[in-house]
Amino acid sequence: MSELYWISVFSKLHVIFQLLFIISVFLSIAQIMAIIACRDEAPKNASKHTKLSIITAFIFGLGTILTPSKDEAYLIYGAGTIVDYCKGNQKVKEIPDKAVEALNRYLDSVNEDKKDSIK
Repeated sequence: MSELYWISVFSKLHVIFQLLFIISVFLSIAQIMAIIACRDEAPKNASKHTKLSIITAFIFGLGTILTPSKDEAYLIYGAGTIVDYCKGNQKVKEIPDKAVEALNRYLDSVNEDKKDSIK
């Protein structure tokens, strides 16, 4: 059960990455606009700061994309748990066999009904 706790805690990273991404995008846009507005008076290191803020926005964007949200994390955990359970349980493996047998019986009964109706 501790996995569920850690999923809820680490899912907050997704929100933090989103916030930092939005802030860094706004700062990058503001710096680009400031450089465009005062081309002649722009300091020499302004372009360096702009490149740094764009790289930071890119990194936070990747963090947002690669970090699962809370719902996605629960889905990943649940699907993995179900797959592990199905691999280890013999009764679950018998279900497809029983389904095929039931389908064969049904089709046989339909064929017998058709043969009886033709005669």
